[in-house]
Amino acid sequence: MKTATEGFQQHYAAQMAVDEAYQMIDATDIEAQASDQGQMLPLLDEVSERFGVDPEVVLADTGYCNEADLVALEQLGLIVTGKGEE
Repeated sequence: MKTATEGFQQHYAAQMAVDEAYQMIDATDIEAQASDQGQMLPLLDEVSERFGVDPEVVLADTGYCNEADLVALEQLGLIVTGKGEE
C-alpha cells in the first residue's frame, strides 16, 4: 500500500464479521487495499452462504461507507443509521 511518507510498503487490511450474541467470528477476509470500501458486502455474502440466513443488523465504521454499498444494504432491507439519528 502507498504510505504518506515512505512510498509503498507491504500492508494488509483485515475484515471480519462477528456474531453479536456469541462473539463468534463468522467470516473473514484480508486484502491489500488501503480502504475498507467495497469489503462489507462480500463478508455479508459469506455469512449468508455459510449459515443460510442473512444478517439482520450490520454495524460498521465509516471506512466501509460508499454509495454502492449503502444502496445494496438498503435493498437487503438492512437499516442504516448514522451517529445521533433516532
